[in-house]
Amino acid sequence: MTRTISVLFGEPPERWGLRGDPPLWEEMESRFSDSPMPTSEDELVREFSEKFEELTGSKLEGPDERIHVERYRIGHGMSDGIVSVVFWRDTALSLVRDRYAAIAP
Repeated sequence: MTRTISVLFGEPPERWGLRGDPPLWEEMESRFSDSPMPTSEDELVREFSEKFEELTGSKLEGPDERIHVERYRIGHGMSDGIVSVVFWRDTALSLVRDRYAAIAP
């Protein structure tokens, strides 16, 4: 059985940035379910960044700190549907990279 990138998203972070982050995490896990594990960390970072941009419409390395993604609205709170780019760039990507390093060939 081929491992996919989605295994790196199996356990969610202990803390989130904003309310839109958990639904994005779930969608990233789902969308990576058919993506084979990359052969390098650089490839992983590239795929992570591309998927982030595909799902949010914003670049991970861009100037925005927060972005609104309507489909991540869950119906409550001031930050409902808001994704923290800072969280994804600094925390989520770091967590995924650490998990990759622990299982990389």
